[in-house]
Amino acid sequence: MRIAHVISDTNIGGAGRYLLALLPGATTHDWQITVYAPEGALAAALRSQGIARVIPLPQGECSFSFGLWRWLLHRLEPADVVHTHASLAARLVAKHKGYPVVLTRHTLGPDLPPGGYKGWQRWLHRWVAVNLSDAVIAVSEACRQRLLAEGVPESCVRLIYHGIDPTPYLSATRAGWRQRLGLTATEPVLITVARLAPVKGLKFALEAAAILQRDNIPFTWLFVGQGSELSSLQEQTAALGLGQQVRWLGYQTDIPGLMAAADIKILPSLQEALGLVILEAMAAGLPIVASNVGGIPELVQDGQSGILVPPGTSIALASAIKQLLADQSRASSMGLVGRQRVLAQFTITRMWQQTDAVYRQVGGNRRCN
Repeated sequence: MRIAHVISDTNIGGAGRYLLALLPGATTHDWQITVYAPEGALAAALRSQGIARVIPLPQGECSFSFGLWRWLLHRLEPADVVHTHASLAARLVAKHKGYPVVLTRHTLGPDLPPGGYKGWQRWLHRWVAVNLSDAVIAVSEACRQRLLAEGVPESCVRLIYHGIDPTPYLSATRAGWRQRLGLTATEPVLITVARLAPVKGLKFALEAAAILQRDNIPFTWLFVGQGSELSSLQEQTAALGLGQQVRWLGYQTDIPGLMAAADIKILPSLQEALGLVILEAMAAGLPIVASNVGGIPELVQDGQSGILVPPGTSIALASAIKQLLADQSRASSMGLVGRQRVLAQFTITRMWQQTDAVYRQVGGNRRCN
């Protein structure tokens, strides 16, 4: 099958990592893949993967513009399925050309207004879903429920959890990154892998770090990722006197190695459709401390594979971290439970198989209605 992916991201965020994980399924499912993406870190990573042909988009971080629509109208090649990642321009062009469209919803979107959307708003969401998509993939049950609340017909929505290949996380060694970072073998290491954006709640992580420091609890906290909030977060780090405990590592490719070097994974998001980095940390055998929002409770069983806290509460976040640092046996047990859960329920092969089934369905014109 000829599969065309259209994604507007320049950097590698959740949607980009989803795409990088999905494309290797081409080897077992006969996908001939072309990716339309703007130049940037994501396009470079896609090229280095060597699976898809990458065609540069003229604009990045843009779901729709008339220029992008005209460009795609002339350059989008024939495809059996066009798989979009929030690109409205691509959906409009694909449907104009008669190509089946799959949309993956990677985020929950803005908060619903009190009482939910009005009738005309639900009608509009329903019209867009029915007329511009043949199927909408939700990455979590929370995401699926949000789509339904917006008015998207249930017949349109397919729940497909993100899957990961656990092999790199099972084989990664602890000593290499610890030595590279100048860490001892025993000092407590916390890790947060996230896009540096307000929705990730990282300012609350720094406030929690200040509480740990105040209480004389030793730790080093690694922040991995890039984004618009880097400068303000670094200023907050300095203002809180956390220069010795907090390290900003930027974009990194060896996530399995960094996870292996850590003891606890923290994700203080204010909103999260799923949380791919949580699956990666669980595969690495780390206990999780995360916000009880969105799709995170679908991954982390509170009290079994981690501790869930209310979003935006640095005191609760610090308390959960203290509990796990004080009880290594409990932390190790949680990490083992999380790893077994990933191996049983969140495999990459399942993600490939379920996505291929959607492709075959929409390719056979059995669209939602």
